[in-house]
Amino acid sequence: MNSLWNYPRPTWTSDIQIDYNKEMNLIWFIVGGVVGFFLGRSKVSSGGLVSGSENLEEMHEKSQLALEERTESRKNRILKYIEKEMNHQEQLQHCNLGVEVVGVSREEIEKLLDVSDNTARKYLNELEDEGKVKQLEERGNNVTYILK
Repeated sequence: MNSLWNYPRPTWTSDIQIDYNKEMNLIWFIVGGVVGFFLGRSKVSSGGLVSGSENLEEMHEKSQLALEERTESRKNRILKYIEKEMNHQEQLQHCNLGVEVVGVSREEIEKLLDVSDNTARKYLNELEDEGKVKQLEERGNNVTYILK
């Protein structure tokens, strides 16, 4: 009663089908990547994103100008903050509360601008070089700055 037609189908055909699907997906992925690469290159070369070194130089100049404006804005904020704090400290001193005018620390500037210690130090050094602030201590943890 056992004939050739009653045996179960071998499972290796489904395994071949799965491998075939994986290979086709990989091929389509590679084809899509190559097409995307060439479309992207043609967009760049046709001026879609960047056309030539002139635009790069213009972009560089604009970014430098924006950076300089941000730096000047931050330095002005520092000067206003130091002025406000010194006025506050002088008012407290006039009230005979025993408060000395000590200036503003670098840590306060870091918190004011939400910048790193190096950036705050850079701004304060630039203001000192410009003659707008004076550093009271030479170095250490007690360095403070006042307006000149």
